[in-house]
Amino acid sequence: MNLQAGPVATFYAHLMELLDELGVSTRIWPVPVEIVARSLLRGRLHTEYVSDQARRFWLLLVQTVRVFNEFRSRFLGKASPIHLFWGALDLATTRFSGRPAPPYLGQVPNCGPGVMLEAYSHEVSSCGYWPGGEGEGIFYSYAYPEPAGFPRRHGPT
Repeated sequence: MNLQAGPVATFYAHLMELLDELGVSTRIWPVPVEIVARSLLRGRLHTEYVSDQARRFWLLLVQTVRVFNEFRSRFLGKASPIHLFWGALDLATTRFSGRPAPPYLGQVPNCGPGVMLEAYSHEVSSCGYWPGGEGEGIFYSYAYPEPAGFPRRHGPT
């Protein structure tokens, strides 16, 4: 499947057709999580595809994975694989202490509270790269629960 300009809804429908043809049909909830967004099935506004920008973004992710692999290599405890959250499109890795955490009471757009309770059932320390809606993106870090004295900045949490 070649990437090309067009509505997200058209891409989504074509992808589902290809999966059906391969015999691996699946249901994908067509609403990005972690951000306020509309359903992919109604995505007809942003139709531009610029292959050079997509390639540069891919190269940025490749380099970020190298940095995160180095970061993870120095930790002896349990750590997640490097993963991409497709809702806000951030690349991240998380370390786990194994110690229980207080129930997570925050709210995340388009994400049920049960998901967040499970995700933050134990202490975590996470870092990531978020491309952001403007500019060049940011690297971030957070811990849950937040330790006393942990610097707090605005950005994705």
